[in-house]
Amino acid sequence: MTTEKPEATKDYTYFGIQSSWGITKHLGGRKATDRLVELCGITSASKVLEIGCGVGITSCYLAKKAGCALTSIDLNEQMIAWSKKRAEREGLADRITFRPADAQELPFEDATFDAVISESVTAFTKDKPRAISEYKRVLKPRGYVGLTEASWVKSPPPAELVEFLSVSMEGAAFLKPDAWLALLEEGGFADLHGEVTRLTVMSQFASDLGGQSWRDIGDRFRAMGAFIGQYFKDPEMRRYAKKLMPSRRTMKDLFTYFGYGIYTGKKPA
Repeated sequence: MTTEKPEATKDYTYFGIQSSWGITKHLGGRKATDRLVELCGITSASKVLEIGCGVGITSCYLAKKAGCALTSIDLNEQMIAWSKKRAEREGLADRITFRPADAQELPFEDATFDAVISESVTAFTKDKPRAISEYKRVLKPRGYVGLTEASWVKSPPPAELVEFLSVSMEGAAFLKPDAWLALLEEGGFADLHGEVTRLTVMSQFASDLGGQSWRDIGDRFRAMGAFIGQYFKDPEMRRYAKKLMPSRRTMKDLFTYFGYGIYTGKKPA
């Protein structure tokens, strides 16, 4: 079993930074993942595709909680390396298949999976309808799609907030709850269901840490230390960090207009 740290790269982008430090998160945390498992009927008999595995936190949790046959993809190969390392550490390497792939062009046969889930990933796809079409294509008839995605819970959001999130999150485009559901409906899904949650400082902090092991929490503190160290050493890092610093007004608006939703649909027979 390898214990080597995946090789870091100097990539000052939203996902590049996360992959170099070995951390990822999604809105709603473990609670949202549990709800997706419930709504999508995921059991030990299910064959599941996870879109965007990050560093493998959800992947390993699903393998242990549901015992499903799990395939997890990510565009970032360094994320894949972190995920494999985590699975090996938790004794799950033989239960999860990790591979690099694009959500908009899935390398799987039609009607392969019982469920496709995506947590804070579909918002980053350039062509969301194409991604949704791919999710439907690889699902078996009566299979479920489940998304946990950032959403505008109050609209219209201030232009400054929209611009800040787009710049800091590499062009991610967030939708209103009814637009997320419309995306699934236009993609051919039925039995649509949506649940929306507003963000608060404390609820987000709790979701970030909920269900995390001491090692995971340690990883977050290690990443904070790495950020501070790089900030003082590297001018390029300081330039990137400025993009991540919201104004006081933007921070206030974030918790007024921004939240997340859990959206599910079923592929017709």
